[in-house]
Amino acid sequence: MYLQESFKNPDEKYRGTDLWMLNDSLKEEEIRRQITEMKKQGFYSFIARTYVGLSSDYPGPGFMKSMRIIIDEAKKQGMKVYIQAGYMPGGVINLPGEYTHTVLREVSIGGNFNGNVLFQNDGKAYILTCKTNFLDMLSSEAVDFYIKTSYEDMWDNFRDEFGKTIISVWVDEPHFSPPGLPWTRNLPELFKETWGYNIADKVYLLFQDTEDYRRVRYHYWRTVLHLLKMAYFEKVSNWCRQNGLLFSGHLMGEDTLAAQIAYTGSTMPLYKYFDIPGIDYLTVDLNWKHGQLRGFDEENYRFLNTPLQCSSIAHQLGKQEVLCEMYGVSGHNVTIKKQKYIFDYFASLGINHKCVHALFYSLKGRRKRTYPPHIGYYQPYWNDYHILTDYQARVSWFISQGRPAAEILFINPIETAFTEYKPVRENGTYNMDYYGDTDKDLNFLLQYLVGIQASFHLGDEDIIEEYGDTDEYGNFIVGQMKYRVVLISNLNVLRLSTVMKLEKFCDNGGKLLVIGKPPVMVDGDQDTERVNKLLKHKGVLLFRNYHEIGSWIRNFGCKKFEYIGEGSANVQINYREDGNEKYIFLFNNDECNKKQGKLKLKGNYIAYVLDAANGTHREMLAEQKNNETLISVNLQPGGSLLLYLEGGKVNTILERNKYPFTKAIELGSGWDVSTTNPNVLLLEYCLYKTKDKNSFSEPLTILGLQQLLTKENYKGEIVLRFPFYVETLPPGIKLALEDAKRQKITLNGAVVDTGNAAGYFMDKSFELVDLPDEFVKGENILEVTRYFEPLEKPSTYLAALFQKLNGVELEAMYLLGDFGIYTTEEPTSTNCIRLTNNFVVGCKPTFIESDLTTSGYPFYTGSCVFRKNIILDGIPEHKRVFICLQKLNACVASVSINGICAGKVCWDPFELDITGLLKSGSNKVEIKLTNTLRNLLGPYHRPVGEVGYCWGLYDSPNDPWLGEYSEVTEHRYPDWFFKRYPDTTAWTDSYLQLSFGVRDVKIVFK
Repeated sequence: MYLQESFKNPDEKYRGTDLWMLNDSLKEEEIRRQITEMKKQGFYSFIARTYVGLSSDYPGPGFMKSMRIIIDEAKKQGMKVYIQAGYMPGGVINLPGEYTHTVLREVSIGGNFNGNVLFQNDGKAYILTCKTNFLDMLSSEAVDFYIKTSYEDMWDNFRDEFGKTIISVWVDEPHFSPPGLPWTRNLPELFKETWGYNIADKVYLLFQDTEDYRRVRYHYWRTVLHLLKMAYFEKVSNWCRQNGLLFSGHLMGEDTLAAQIAYTGSTMPLYKYFDIPGIDYLTVDLNWKHGQLRGFDEENYRFLNTPLQCSSIAHQLGKQEVLCEMYGVSGHNVTIKKQKYIFDYFASLGINHKCVHALFYSLKGRRKRTYPPHIGYYQPYWNDYHILTDYQARVSWFISQGRPAAEILFINPIETAFTEYKPVRENGTYNMDYYGDTDKDLNFLLQYLVGIQASFHLGDEDIIEEYGDTDEYGNFIVGQMKYRVVLISNLNVLRLSTVMKLEKFCDNGGKLLVIGKPPVMVDGDQDTERVNKLLKHKGVLLFRNYHEIGSWIRNFGCKKFEYIGEGSANVQINYREDGNEKYIFLFNNDECNKKQGKLKLKGNYIAYVLDAANGTHREMLAEQKNNETLISVNLQPGGSLLLYLEGGKVNTILERNKYPFTKAIELGSGWDVSTTNPNVLLLEYCLYKTKDKNSFSEPLTILGLQQLLTKENYKGEIVLRFPFYVETLPPGIKLALEDAKRQKITLNGAVVDTGNAAGYFMDKSFELVDLPDEFVKGENILEVTRYFEPLEKPSTYLAALFQKLNGVELEAMYLLGDFGIYTTEEPTSTNCIRLTNNFVVGCKPTFIESDLTTSGYPFYTGSCVFRKNIILDGIPEHKRVFICLQKLNACVASVSINGICAGKVCWDPFELDITGLLKSGSNKVEIKLTNTLRNLLGPYHRPVGEVGYCWGLYDSPNDPWLGEYSEVTEHRYPDWFFKRYPDTTAWTDSYLQLSFGVRDVKIVFK
């Protein structure tokens, strides 16, 4: 039953669990302050996660003291904490050799290689090698050691808070180490016991497509999956439950079948061990730029398999929460609108537990570039972030009501993929991204089913074997779910247990839809006789391709609702029911166009639309005829709608359009403008000299210089010159910089006092110092003298997440003041504004047309206020009045009319009701806009513009800010810092910045 108060103020568990990256020196006052800030903005629980830049004795007493402070403050705020395993399985420091992950590789006989030879065949040797610091998750003994050190010993002193403030252990990406194939000591014994033959003399078939390779690969991966479940997942899950903790986390390589096999064998059977199963979604590109199907039209590829796998298992096994880690690796310009869009996308697919990636403790050094966005007190929109977290909590509550009502079970083809997977392709490249027709077929079919709003779940044969059954009414049962139809598509193998259950299902009146080629193998062995027997059952229907099943699904009654409208394939629907009550979440995945249509259901229902932005609801028009209900649906671009339906006759007639459009007043361009923060001139290009050079270099970017000096392994004093140009002498200028006391600075020869830094700009590591009044018209020189030595490399790739690394990080500095920054705008075909890098400091603008970035504020971060007076001859009576911000380039817009706040908007429709706020005569309109950190922190020099992802690695997070590697052409430019002209595909000296402003503002009378 819908409870208004529960929707408006949902239980705090619906606020999800968010990553808090502990990435610097941890101080008690700052720990407590940041947790308090999280609470204010609507966060409830967080994962205390070590991350790149942590400067502590992890996992020593100093770090544990900080963890005790974290838990104490969370308890004080009524918040909950997730702890991490001491080490991720892929990076266990000081792991004994007998417990390390072993991989099987194919090498040429006669070449140089290290490892034990397991088998030789046809000029190839098949060798076993160990991966240092990488846990053997197939070994029960190794996992026992791991649990003892990374769980029991690590967190023993915190048992008093287990199940109280500490509610879960978070496990991040347990995985194998491809392209090697996983191996362990007792694998051959278990393999022979299960399948009746030796694997050692068949291992070449895991790499070569000869003989009965499909059979061997199928049996091998079934064996690996069994070992992984029993040795690692069951043990860790049991430990958590024995200690009153939830087991939560996500796996690795979830997006394609081949990636799943490479990293975990199969993901769906592993979700059953989690109390809160989760997935990882990176970037803002739902076509998944990294890990996409190669050779596949990525415009037609959607990120569906991963969330549907996880939510399907959760629904089948009665798990109430399904987590998605989202936003990470995208960039600093992930607006609230974009965050809502991504959240809604996953909510429509059954994800009800959001996990923001991430809140970062610090932006110091490389930390500001490590897998953004960085969400926290330093973000200009931080004080408005509760608008989004409140919305997300209400939607999560809504899509958790009732029960999922899927009618179709689509058997996941992962075990067919077992039969074809090999770790390296013929051309020598890894085979983790793409597995031919099976992956393509799966993605096309998932898109088709979602696009026709079919009500379905994915089914995994390992889960079906344990939890599957049928009943006498023709239902196929998996755990708590019952399905009327089972669907298989182009499978070449089924388990015997699946075949037997399907036979019984068809005998009892169930329907089995077989698309494309039917299976030919059972449990890995050729058995067309058994398969043909199944296909002859009366409930089996054969289809040539997935296009033919849509009308059958509709006619057979497998849809409890039908959505009708132009562009309906863009509408994703999460449908749940509780008896005669329906909870329907509709989402338009088209970010550019509205979608209008009708939702049709059998039966008579009263319809209510729930507004998750403010927690209210209203009745809407529902047409009832012939025991059917028809509801008009209007979805904004990238928008969503929450519909609650309860059985009953419509008692009132609601007007379709009570307030028809009458007229609109264009406010036009040209605004008085003021800013809330000082303006910024980025000091990024510098000349340098070292102790063994007498002259300064040509200009380099500061990060390019860091990379150059690191390659040279230079240690010693350096002098940096930052030239900048002034046209109008600015008063009261400050300098924001990091590590102020370690630098000697002069401005045009005058000494800058860096020992008395006071206050900060945006992040507390950006310290503020006063500059002497020594500016001159023309060129000015800020000169910095400091010591440099390269940043240490982590001992392992994953050790970068917790290891303290000594060394110097050179960073840009910022001039702050009440001025304007001017340069020339260049032509570009990107989605950015392209500016030359010859900036000049001048008078600040007080009047602009529509865009702040091109009007003297190219690096500005914060809020600005656009003001305008409009004259109205009169206000029409009995009309509603709205202000519409049709082209808004900002994260948040707050509107005031005649000094009265009308509200804030962060997503479509960008309009506010201002009825009663206007008057005849002069009216003052103020629009306060707030942006993100993007124009301040970049990356600014990618010729392709803003692409929605910033891929670096834990040990090289600066990569997207450098010009060494082009993600577009995959070309490398090793000497890029000296060879920047003309532009390469990886670098331009010009700045590609984002627009910040508003255009086409209207006052609309309805």
